[in-house]
Parts: sequence; C-alpha cells; structure tokens
Amino acid sequence: MAVQIFVDNKYRDLWPCLILKKYIETKTSHKVLLSNKRNHFRLYRYYKPEVVILPHAQTYLSHATVNYSKKSKVCLMLTEGGFSKTEVIDMMLRDSVGGKANSSVSKVFAWGNAQANGLREAGLFRDDQIVVSGNPRFELYSKLRSQRKKCSICGIGTTLRYITSIHRYPMVDAIALHSKFGLHDPVRWNQGGIFADYIWFEVASTEIINHFIAEYKNKNNHLVSLRPHPYESMKAYSFIEKKYKIHVDNKEFLPDFLNKLFVYISAFSTSFTDALMAGVPCISYRKLYPKERAGVLLLDSLYNHGPDQFVWQPESFDELHDLVDYARNGSLDLSPDMKKLNNYLYDNYNYGSDKSAVSVIGDSIISLLHGSEHKGSLDLRSFFKHCVKEFALYVLLYKRNDYNLTGFRAEDRMLMKQVKKYESLIL
Repeated sequence: MAVQIFVDNKYRDLWPCLILKKYIETKTSHKVLLSNKRNHFRLYRYYKPEVVILPHAQTYLSHATVNYSKKSKVCLMLTEGGFSKTEVIDMMLRDSVGGKANSSVSKVFAWGNAQANGLREAGLFRDDQIVVSGNPRFELYSKLRSQRKKCSICGIGTTLRYITSIHRYPMVDAIALHSKFGLHDPVRWNQGGIFADYIWFEVASTEIINHFIAEYKNKNNHLVSLRPHPYESMKAYSFIEKKYKIHVDNKEFLPDFLNKLFVYISAFSTSFTDALMAGVPCISYRKLYPKERAGVLLLDSLYNHGPDQFVWQPESFDELHDLVDYARNGSLDLSPDMKKLNNYLYDNYNYGSDKSAVSVIGDSIISLLHGSEHKGSLDLRSFFKHCVKEFALYVLLYKRNDYNLTGFRAEDRMLMKQVKKYESLIL
C-alpha cells in the first residue's frame, strides 16, 4: 500500500509534506511518496496509491481528482494561505468540472474553524468531508519560539512580482505572455490598467525597499537579509545586494530565516503568519505606497482580513525606522493588539490547539488506509520508464528557481536535509 502527497511548492510545502510522510511511515508500514507538478500523474499510474493528498482540486487537478477518486481516496491538504472569506474560498477552491471534483474528495483539511465555516458557506464541501486540523507548516514555530535568543538581523520579505518573476523575458514579452493567458487576479487588483498596475506596484515596492535599506545601512550599518518571494528570481535584487552588501536568498528554509531575525518587514504576505507564530515582530510598509495610487491594490477588501491587520503599519519612513529600533532593543511588542492576534491565530490556524495538525491529518489518512480494499502494485517496467523520464526532466526542465521538488538535484537533497533536522522536535 502507498500514499502519494503532492508537493505544490517545495519552498513553502516541503516541511508539512515531509513531516506528514514521516508520521504516516512511523505509525504504519505504508510507503509515502512525494510528487510534484511534472511527475505526479506518472507516479500515480506506477504506484497506484490507496490515498492521494492534493493541495486543491482546481484547474488541471479537477479532472485528475475525479479520476483518482475512482480507485483511490483523495484528500485535500490546503497549502496556499489560510483564507477564510467565503468569496476568496469560492475563487481559490471551486473546481473546474461543476463540483464533481470537490464532491469526490474524502477529506478536506481546514486550517481553522474560520476556514471550515467559509468552506461550508461557499457550499463547496459537505460537513462530513471537512476536518479542522490546522496545518503542519506551523507546527515548528511554537517549539522554536521557546528557544529564541537575541537576534541581530533585520529581515525584509518581498511580495510576488507578476511581471519581473518571469525573469527570462524582456518586460514587453512578459506582459504579452501574461495577457495571452489572461492572468488577471480580480481579488487583488482593480479592473482597468492591469499590467500598468502590476508594473507600478513592482516599481513602488522596489523603491520603498531600496530607500529603507539605504537609510538603515547609512544610519547604523546593521545586518539586513532580503528574502525574495519563492517564485521570483534573485537576479532582480542583485543591484541592492551589491550596493548595500546585504544578504539575498529565497531558498533558505523559512523557519531558519525567521529564527535569525529581530524584526520582519514586508508589504503583505502569508509569511507574516509564520513570523508572528515564531515570535518575530512584523512591520508592513503598505501605507508607504503613494496614496494617490494605493487604490490600485484592493488591500482593504482582502488583506485587512488576514494577519496584516495585526502587524505594525507605519505611515512614514521615520516611523518605520523608530519601530525597527524598538524591535532591535527588544521593546517592540509582537503586535499592537496581542489579544486579538491570539484569537485570530486560533480561529484561522488552530494555533494553540491541544492536538497537533500532523497527528489530526495523519490519523485521518491512516483510518482511510485501514478501510481501503484496493491493493496497490508496482510495475517495475513502468517504474524504470519513470526514472528515465525523471532524469530527462532534470536535464531539460528542472532549471534554476524551479519550485518542483526532485531527488535528482543536489540542491533539493540539501533542502530536504535542512528540513529534516527539525523532525525530532515534532515527532
């Protein structure tokens, strides 16, 4: 028997997938496979797993979910953002086959009660499918938080750039490519402008980051670490790295990155949640965008319902520098309103629950395995073909900054080794 787990984004999802894999293999004799966007169809055909764990049942996974469910139990371990608003859930999780994919799912693991209620209100899943579990991604932070020592690094995180993230193309070609596929996000962006808005947002964000680092390094020359979004190319920030002699890296395991910081600065990001759980004060520079253009982003309609509402939000660079100084001296509270923050983390992420997310999800998967009568099998000839194709992908397609996980690359083996060192803290 086997379980197959889809790793949607290795930088974000490798830890929860690995810790769940370890839990199931420790509790049972079942093999647990990790797959990615390029090989999960082949792995399913070759191993015929009894349970398949996917990050969603949308777009290209909708038909796969329906087909998988004919021979396997399909579960959804949501990995992208702890969204709980009904309209956002509807956009992020509505399948592409008229509800057939979602209805064929055995279990969907919600991050918290707020998300579970949103799933019910959106009418996408039945009550018997929904399990409030939390997410294993956050299991580590309570352990690390109790071990935190005085830190000396100011951390800055960027938000996904829609245009410059496609670093192989000139900007005109990148815009044409986005336009061809209709990549407009109506939740985050106002209608009209679209790509002009993208470019403005990216330029404004870079200007804010550059201006702050210039003033900060000139003022006291303290250590700064910049973490681009995992989808971005670090080449876009090489000029800042060289000019101010700061550290730029988006491949480091996020808990390792956060564990070095005395403060974390970004515009709006789900990494705020990680940082707050890790005990790192967070500052958003969203109010430093020029006010006459800030309406381009639908910040108030979306992000005020997330962790951004509990972070510090300076309205000037002087105020930003003061908050950073307070944080470095250890006198800045984690949030302006700690009571509301703690309630929010419990409602939306099950943070502080007496049951760990990995045990809730793992035990649910194990119960599905025990009820399965399907006998998996491995076709050795097919498996050999899979290895040949995987090696071809490694040579031809798994390029730098690819967020697909593969055991053929040295950098991915190093990443897995980096993550596995924390297993003993959880299991």
